[in-house]
Parts: sequence; C-alpha cells; structure tokens
Amino acid sequence: ILGTESKKFIYSEQNAQSQSKPGKDLTIRHLTLFIILLSVFVATNVSNNSLAQTPSEGWQIEEVFRGTKPSLALNADGEPRIAYLLERTDGWVRYAAPSEGGWSFTTVFEGYFYGPLDLAFNSQDQPHIVFHDHQNPQINRMAGDAALAFRSDGEWLVEQLRDVCHDGWDGSIIFDESDNVHISAVDPIEFNGDGVEYYRRMPDGEFIVEDIDSGFLSYAFGTAIAFDLEGRPMITYYEQLEPSLRL
Repeated sequence: ILGTESKKFIYSEQNAQSQSKPGKDLTIRHLTLFIILLSVFVATNVSNNSLAQTPSEGWQIEEVFRGTKPSLALNADGEPRIAYLLERTDGWVRYAAPSEGGWSFTTVFEGYFYGPLDLAFNSQDQPHIVFHDHQNPQINRMAGDAALAFRSDGEWLVEQLRDVCHDGWDGSIIFDESDNVHISAVDPIEFNGDGVEYYRRMPDGEFIVEDIDSGFLSYAFGTAIAFDLEGRPMITYYEQLEPSLRL
C-alpha cells in the first residue's frame, strides 16, 4: 500500500512541479523517504520479533503461541498449562504445555467459540476447560451453551452443558472436595437472559443449571466462582447498568 501511495504522490508531484516551491518539494521528498524507511524497519524488526519488550528485573518472558484470552493453571507437579482460543467461525480451543525446546499444543475442539475461557485441574490432575460454544456459524438465540472440555485417558472429550436460549458466557470453573465441577457463567441480556448462571455436576454425573436472576447482564465482563469455608459457592460479577461489582 505504501509503495502504491508513493507512486501516486510522485506522479502528482511531477504534474504540479511547475507550481511547487523547491523548498517545499524537498521537504515532502524527505518526509516520504522517512516514512518508507520507517515502514521497512518496523516490518523487518516485527517479523524478527526484535521489538519485544524487555521484562522487568526478576521476570522472564517466553513466547508460547498465537492465541487470545488465555487461562493459566498449574498441574500437580507445579508445571504451567495454558488454555487459549481463536474467536472465529473456523476457530479452536487449544491446550499448551512446556516441551523440550519450547512449547507444544493440542487442539481440544474446533468451532465458533467465545472467550474468556477458564482452566482448572481436579484432584486427579485432569485438566478441565470451560468456554462458550456458539454451536452455529450464524449466531442463533436458541442455540449456544457453555462447553466443558476435559482430558480422560489421554483423550480430550467435550460436554455441552445444555440450557435454554444462548447462554453460558464468561465461565469460571472450580471443583469441590468430591471433585464435582462447579461453574459460574452469564445468561446475557442480548439473548433475553436472566443474568448469572450456576452450573454444578451432581454425584450421578448430571449437570443442574440454576438461573440466579441477578438482573440484566451483558456478556464480556466475566465472572468468578469460589467456595467459602463452609463449602458454599460464591460468585462475583459485574452489573453494568448501575454500574457495580457484585458478589
């Protein structure tokens, strides 16, 4: 694009040379040359990754992979694992782990997803990832749920947490003492939702979805879930109509 614009400019400059002042022409030529050289410098250095920021003292930075809206958790050995996604109709959810000489990744699921997602390990050191699955390239008010991916015997399985309408956004995941999954998420106003949702897996393996009726919430502001000392779930979220952070 820059080369095309430069040619257009030179053509215009030549046509108007008789009407231009020599000093002005020289300044414009210098400015054009500077822009071209700067563009080449930036393109070269970005491609070589030499413009990466220097970390603060005591920190180090590793390049993992291209991806967005990551979640980080440590396994039983204290090693980092990262879940991340690509938000496109041909998108994916991936799971990354350190490997010899860098990082390796596994594609967990492919489709049209929305982040943020959340990653957690149960007591058996099995990774679980919760995210929103649109379930359709064209967003449908009656389709779209929270999805739970987990690894079992080296294979990734995905469970759709079915509920009415287009819900299950901005999920956060936690496990109780019995390794049952608990998830907070949003049933957004954009799809006539009721606000915060609470998912929990029962001992028989089935999921129950509870609409807390917390008000008209939009997606994109996130949720978080934790247990108090008595094992009661607590959920925090953002109420944007007032606005206020709530528990």
